[in-house]
Amino acid sequence: MNNKGNIVLIGFMGAGKTTVGRWISQNVNMKYIDTDDYIEAGQNMTI
Repeated sequence: MNNKGNIVLIGFMGAGKTTVGRWISQNVNMKYIDTDDYIEAGQNMTI
């Protein structure tokens, strides 16, 4: 059974969330989604 959940990283700007998130996604074979990028693409605006 392959029952993966979600991993959510929360912290201040510059704390390393993106770096850690990308590392985790590569090492546990999960998709990485940056919510800022996701929102910007969906709204066609910058945050």
